[in-house]
Amino acid sequence: MKVREEKLKSIIEWSEKNADIRILLLTSSLANPFAPVDEFSDLDIEFIFENNTNYISDKSWILNFGNPIAMIEEDESCFDNKHAMKMVLYEDGVKAD
Repeated sequence: MKVREEKLKSIIEWSEKNADIRILLLTSSLANPFAPVDEFSDLDIEFIFENNTNYISDKSWILNFGNPIAMIEEDESCFDNKHAMKMVLYEDGVKAD
């Protein structure tokens, strides 16, 4: 899906310019050459931040990748203050976790 590839490219480009991001890791079916990929496959991305505090409290960075129409999140308290998860469905139909 071209839209999904463009979204991934924009996330990579944003991450490369962001000094807070140490690692960007694509996981799940899109990273596995043996897994089936279809139009419903989403972007499962792990951001490893130097300091994630601002990204947990201020969610405006999510707008860099498009207009979200739905979001589900678990904050850092769910993971002993070490991890926070966001699932975002964008207006263009791409879902990123």
